[in-house]
Amino acid sequence: MPMRRIAIPLLVCTLALTACGGDEDPEVIPTVEQAEKFAFAAWLFYTDTPEAAEMRDDPDYLLSVADDNGWFDPAEEDAYEVWSAQDPEYQDAWMEAFKGTDRFDYDREMRDAYEEDFDAASERDFGPQPPFGGCELETLDAVYGGPGKSESDGEEFWYRPLPETPLTWVGEGKLYDELSVRYVDEESDFLFCVEERGYGQWEFDDLGWLPTELHLEQFYYPGGNEYGDDVVIPPLAEAAEEFDDPLEYEFAMALDFAECAEDSGLREGTEEAWAKLYIEQFSGREAEVFAWEEGIRDDLANAQDYLAGA
Repeated sequence: MPMRRIAIPLLVCTLALTACGGDEDPEVIPTVEQAEKFAFAAWLFYTDTPEAAEMRDDPDYLLSVADDNGWFDPAEEDAYEVWSAQDPEYQDAWMEAFKGTDRFDYDREMRDAYEEDFDAASERDFGPQPPFGGCELETLDAVYGGPGKSESDGEEFWYRPLPETPLTWVGEGKLYDELSVRYVDEESDFLFCVEERGYGQWEFDDLGWLPTELHLEQFYYPGGNEYGDDVVIPPLAEAAEEFDDPLEYEFAMALDFAECAEDSGLREGTEEAWAKLYIEQFSGREAEVFAWEEGIRDDLANAQDYLAGA
């Protein structure tokens, strides 16, 4: 069978190499208004209903998760649906043209091995991944002047030279520690309130998060997943016994958590304090941020020239 001609949009190749990052905000408890409208939002992904699909596009919900999820272009989902509708032969030919034959064959061999026997593949040495090739290499050359390369234990590793923004992991994950010291009493009162309402003993992790979604997963998918010993997930306690429907339980639990946050004073002033900590972290780093911005401008200019000449 003759190979059909594969058209690879250079814009897709270019955008496939972009990335962004950001630190975590410790806001893990919904407001009362949010709790009443979409609870913890776990049901939006644990259930497949028209209501869940509609709520995923709700402006209030999107605003509440914007800081954590960043900006999402709906066109990406449309493009993925178009891609998924293609036959496997087209997808393989596209990926081979994008990655280059050597890297494509390596990745496909690894994928097939894991699909056939995950445990056996985990013990297998596939050797070093081949260098970039195809459209991916062409784009890296045009935008960044080539891929990055490093060596470890005698092996070469190729990577995309994406410049990490100074805005990534502000405070190296330590901002919550500073904020928690200021709100230790409010946190304790909140956790006591949650326990008093029948949800057992909870604790914040090192980044200020509560494992609410993993806790709810026990109700939506009993016995579905196992996690390491370092993940402390409160079991479904007496509060869950009053509900047969996990969705009803999630909404009741979210409202209780939201009210406990308000009653304990945990929500008072935390956003302002968090913003102040961010500003303090950037004091004296203006030159570093400016240099990063200049580098990004150069990369974007290279990408524009590349696309214009395609």
